Amino acid sequence: MTSEVQSVPIIKVICDDIAGQIRSGALAPGTRLPSERELGDVRNISRMTARRIYERLESEGLVSRSHRRGWFVSEARLQFALMKSVSFINSAAVRGKEAGSVLLHAEKVIPPEFAREPLKLRRNEDAYFVRRLLQLGGKPAAIETMYLGCARFPDFLAHTLTGSILSLWEDTYGISVGHADATLRGAFLSDEDASVLGVAKGSPNIALTQTMFDADGEPFAYDRQDWRFELAEFLISADFA
Repeated sequence: MTSEVQSVPIIKVICDDIAGQIRSGALAPGTRLPSERELGDVRNISRMTARRIYERLESEGLVSRSHRRGWFVSEARLQFALMKSVSFINSAAVRGKEAGSVLLHAEKVIPPEFAREPLKLRRNEDAYFVRRLLQLGGKPAAIETMYLGCARFPDFLAHTLTGSILSLWEDTYGISVGHADATLRGAFLSDEDASVLGVAKGSPNIALTQTMFDADGEPFAYDRQDWRFELAEFLISADFA
C-alpha cells in the first residue's frame, strides 16, 4: 500500500516531464521513445511503472505504441469538422495534410442488419461493401467500412475507389450529401484492424459512424471509420437559439 501511494507522484512527475517535452517540440512527432526497460533504468523506476507512464500518455493522445516497434511520439492530429465535411480526404486537404487510401476489399453483398436498417434496404437487397485503409502522410490512420445501396450506384465497383468517394458520388452519380447523422464512441481495435494499422492488439480507437442522406433526405451510404486513437480529433459545432 505504501509503495503504491509513493509511486503516484513519481508517475505524475515523469508524465509531466515527457508531456512537456512533446508539447514544446523538444520531442518531435514520430520520435521513438525509450523502451519501458530503458525508461525504467534511466528514471530508476520499475518496468511496470514505466508502462503505466506510457499508458497514461497514450490516454492523452501524446504517444502511441507500434506493434513490435515500441513507443513513439504521436503524429499531429487531424481535426475532423463533422458539421462541415463527411470526407476524410477533403478534410485532410483543407488542413494541408497528405491523405490517401488503399482498397482492401470490395464486393456486392447482402448487408448486415446494422447497415441495412439505416439504408432502408429490403432484407435480401444487395449493397456494395467497401473496406479501405485510410492514410495520413503515407502512414496508416484508420480502417473505413462502407455500405451503399446498389440501385443508386450502378457499376460502382468498376470505379477507382482509392480517391475521394464523396467526389465520386457527386461527379459520377449526381448525388450530394444533404446531411449526415454521425455517432462517435471509444472502442478497441479488432486484432485484424490492429494488424493492418500496425499497432498493438487491443489498442484503443475512435469509431466514427455516419449515415449519409441526399438533398431529399433519403439515406444512401453507411460508413464507419475506426481511427487510431492518437491521430484524429473531431470538432462538433452547435448553435443554441
